[in-house]
Amino acid sequence: MTTGAGRTKRGRRTGDEIRARLLDSAREVFAEQGYAGASTKEIARRADVTEVLLFRHFGNKAGLFDFAVLDPFEKFVDRWTWHWSNHGLSGESVEELARDYVTLLYEFFDDNRQLVTALLAARTHHPAAAERIESLFTRLERTVRDGVAEHGLPTRDPMMTVRLTFGMVLSAVIHADLLFVGGSAPARADAITELTYYVLHGISHPTD
Repeated sequence: MTTGAGRTKRGRRTGDEIRARLLDSAREVFAEQGYAGASTKEIARRADVTEVLLFRHFGNKAGLFDFAVLDPFEKFVDRWTWHWSNHGLSGESVEELARDYVTLLYEFFDDNRQLVTALLAARTHHPAAAERIESLFTRLERTVRDGVAEHGLPTRDPMMTVRLTFGMVLSAVIHADLLFVGGSAPARADAITELTYYVLHGISHPTD
């Protein structure tokens, strides 16, 4: 629609549209500038939304960060814990469960690189983010403890198993350019197969 002066008149946006624009913009700005360097003014500008609306929807920068960056991580953990709680119905083996977990984790990191970059840059300046991530790790640890009880997984330290698996898959995705110089990075399916092998055999043959 155009006005009499020839200017385009923007249609009224819904609340959902405004939130979506702000979340997309926030992920971009947090990834580029880190938590400390990101400003609500710049996030609102890129979203083509007033800063007043940003505060109305998210309260402040910390609240926006939680929704933009931390909520997707929580949804990933929700997805995995739901899958784990229902695995008995499908009769999956421990090998299949391990591959399912690595696949979900790899795909999450690969599809959400901006989120990972933003999260890594936020811990120092947003301590609440670290606390929330710790609570997510704790939830993942419960599934490993369940695996020990149900499948006899020989892992001696579920806390370390969860964190090192998380870190290994994260590194394989985010640092692929460094690990595979010259564009020789493996296809996603091949990388998942190798990572699953390392996870399974790493915990199945512990050293004394």
